[in-house]
Amino acid sequence: MSWALSDIRTRMRAITGRGSTELPDATALAHINDYYQYDFPIDVDLDHLDTSWTQALAATDDGEYAVSDGVIQITQPVMLNGTDELRVWDDQEDFWRRYPANEDYLTAPTLVVGTSNAAHVKNSEFTYSVSGYQYTKAAAETALSGDAVPEDKYGAWMLSVDADGDVTITEASDNATGYASPCKAIEAIPTAGVTDAIMGFVTAICSSGAFTPGTTELNTGASVTATFTDGNPALRGRPEAILLTLNEGKVWVRPKPDDIYLVKAQAVLTRPTAFSDDADTPADESWGLALAIGAAIKYLSSKEGNRDRVMELMNGDTPGCLKYELAKIRSKQLLGQNPVIQRYW
Repeated sequence: MSWALSDIRTRMRAITGRGSTELPDATALAHINDYYQYDFPIDVDLDHLDTSWTQALAATDDGEYAVSDGVIQITQPVMLNGTDELRVWDDQEDFWRRYPANEDYLTAPTLVVGTSNAAHVKNSEFTYSVSGYQYTKAAAETALSGDAVPEDKYGAWMLSVDADGDVTITEASDNATGYASPCKAIEAIPTAGVTDAIMGFVTAICSSGAFTPGTTELNTGASVTATFTDGNPALRGRPEAILLTLNEGKVWVRPKPDDIYLVKAQAVLTRPTAFSDDADTPADESWGLALAIGAAIKYLSSKEGNRDRVMELMNGDTPGCLKYELAKIRSKQLLGQNPVIQRYW
């Protein structure tokens, strides 16, 4: 039997014993999509929905990356550059205990291009620590300084602030020659003094002449590419761990990257496309009856007085029960037998 949305909805109504008045199309559709997109992929191992997930890392990243809402499960291993396996964490408390922020500020300076002068670097008001004491730096703009960087070469500058709120610009050791990549430029930034709190760093390259700090505008455009990154470049390194919080749609990599890397997980479960039209069919039409039963369970569970019927539909070992129908279409091991991180709602 072929299954389209209209067929699934009709069977769902038959299972629940509700007609179109009590269970209108919009309500049925909401429960069908809810089960199809959020529960069904977890109930069975769907080869149809398997894909891979990749995330590019760079030395100018903040170590936090967004994951598409369509990704609902990432299966280990998660690899770095195809050779190193990252340690996967799903417990935020343990992860942040192992990889604390360790920055000199309590609230981020949020470095960006200047507003009043695009050749300057702007910081928001932020709180920072020097020698164990806390200070607040008001929002301000600071001009970069130091040697001009040759055309088509990268330069890097670090911003730090002392207890008096004075900002110091420290340039990479050979900006006058320039660097072939932002990673190399960042690596060449000297260590800041112990009486300064590090705010972050800037990289820039110009393709239409030398980049002159304090004069060349930092607006990224046709000829200039600039990045603004909060935090201490010395705390960066080769990533070794990743925190997957897919319920928040984010992952964190630590240490923050010090170069260009590629993170990849080969086995990723993605959310199927929601139904919208009556003629829409599931990725595999053999799933139709299971979807109708699952959606019916979702609907009945939202109403009082249906506990016995819900339990019968869920756990029965005969045709027409969800457990039985899932067993028919499950082509390999049930999810949960492999170490996975998944979204929870």
